[in-house]
Amino acid sequence: MLHTQKVLISNLRYYRCQLHLTQSQFAELIDVSTNYYNAIENGKYFPSVEVIDRICNVNNIFPYQLFLEEPCSNVKEVKTYNKNITVLKNEILKVFTKYM
Repeated sequence: MLHTQKVLISNLRYYRCQLHLTQSQFAELIDVSTNYYNAIENGKYFPSVEVIDRICNVNNIFPYQLFLEEPCSNVKEVKTYNKNITVLKNEILKVFTKYM
């Protein structure tokens, strides 16, 4: 199993548990079968973009949050993370501009 899939699985479990839902309850909310969702959390399947979108909608998170090493559990953390990414991006652009 690839590292990215392990991170995704860990985050799927984390966010589902934050809602205090079983796999069956969560599967119903995202409109997939319990067996399919169980297979995703066990690494047998990788979710489609449509399923990832539904997962994010139910959890009220951005898609990239499913792939972070440490999940962001609140809006303040997400805003801080986004701000840090923007600052880093701007610094990288300055360096590239300077040397190009």
